Amino acid sequence: MKRCIVALVLVFSLIATACSSTTGNSSTSSSSPDTAPPPTAGVSPSTSTIPGTPDETSVGAGGGEAGLALLGAWVGPRDGFGDEARRQAILDHEEAIGRKLGLVNEFFRFDLEWSMDRLRWHLDRGTGLMISWNGAPATSILDGSSDDLIRQRAVWTRELDEPLLLRFFWEPDAAKGERWGYHDNPALYEEVWRYVRAIFDEEGVTNAKWVWTPTTWHFGTGFAPMFYPGDDVVDVIGADGYLWAPCRGSIETAEEVFGPFLAWAKDRPQPILVAEWGAALDNGDGSKQQFFDAVLDLFGPMDRLLGLVVFDAIDPNNERCDMRIDSDATSLEAYRRLANDPRFGATAALIAELG
Repeated sequence: MKRCIVALVLVFSLIATACSSTTGNSSTSSSSPDTAPPPTAGVSPSTSTIPGTPDETSVGAGGGEAGLALLGAWVGPRDGFGDEARRQAILDHEEAIGRKLGLVNEFFRFDLEWSMDRLRWHLDRGTGLMISWNGAPATSILDGSSDDLIRQRAVWTRELDEPLLLRFFWEPDAAKGERWGYHDNPALYEEVWRYVRAIFDEEGVTNAKWVWTPTTWHFGTGFAPMFYPGDDVVDVIGADGYLWAPCRGSIETAEEVFGPFLAWAKDRPQPILVAEWGAALDNGDGSKQQFFDAVLDLFGPMDRLLGLVVFDAIDPNNERCDMRIDSDATSLEAYRRLANDPRFGATAALIAELG
């Protein structure tokens, strides 16, 4: 049953200045788990609380106003990896920031079944949903051997019966693209993207908006745009960008991380989604809090922004970078400032307005 749709208007103008390109390769690399991340043994989540927690009506009540964006998150479960632990992680995240999320990200490996009950739980709560569905080697898709699997995912998407974001095969410019044979042939990625989307179209999937997100780093090198499938098959554009220092790399600003992507995006017609972002815990120099504040300053005024989706977990790729928003009390306080800014008060209805 469809929910009532609250009209929102996306103003397609970008207020952003082309910023300096990154000079190192530490800004982005996939933190995305397409299987359960490794246990975070010996690392306890912060129990810090910030006084004066606002109720969820303080942000989001103005969902009918133009210019609002979605506040989103992928939240790594703090205790276990089952459905209940993942639901509880979302509730704990919302309690920590003092408001309800507008968008939740869920990761699934290409051949891993989707947790339909959990996905419906998000939608039943009135939360927007982004499904990050990983890709696979081209031969396993283009030879037709995965057609039944792809059709099943299309049917599941259609049966969710709510407007949602489908982020297929994110970060093809990074490690998985190299591992699966795409790095020397980005055109092959476009062929795969179009092949999969065509099957979804054949299955009558009209509720999914297709989201394309490489890493921000490879916009600086000019490599990421080579993977762009085309305006006719991409509904939302974005990029994944992180402040990795100090767990690896050097200190970088939000402008250095996202600037090259924004310079490219200004010539595109689609709304913009930062589908993954976060900052590693610093060594006491305040860089994590500064990064949170800078992201608010950078993206807050942007009319074309669909939303920001923070990665709230410890990096699963053996880097042990602490990207949790509550890694320390001052980081949580800084993130709460962003989360409770009225700019990020959009509801799931915004996804339906993408057309």
